[in-house]
Amino acid sequence: MLVLLAPKQDLSPTTRSQPADLPSREAAEEIHAYIAIRDGLMEEAEKFTTVDKLKAASIANDCVTAALRPARSPYGAQCLPEGEAVGERRKCEGVRRRIAECRSILTLPAARRAA
Repeated sequence: MLVLLAPKQDLSPTTRSQPADLPSREAAEEIHAYIAIRDGLMEEAEKFTTVDKLKAASIANDCVTAALRPARSPYGAQCLPEGEAVGERRKCEGVRRRIAECRSILTLPAARRAA
């Protein structure tokens, strides 16, 4: 005869899931990692401005922008707190403008860039 036992439930604070409306530490760390990568790529693109470096910085900025969108249910915990996200969205907008400025410098004739 086979006896099936119900799984033991452990409701200790370490295993209980976090409420959906509170951002998770892991999600915030991952978003911060994307931001750090974007910032590093942008710094490199400003130092050594090439089309490829600007493209990499632009893709990274788009990735950060997407990660900062408010999460829909049931993914509410997979985002930064809204106050922090607003500031980071502003930084994304600034990076987008800076990339556009660098691209415009690349399209100038070499004689005008040197001036």
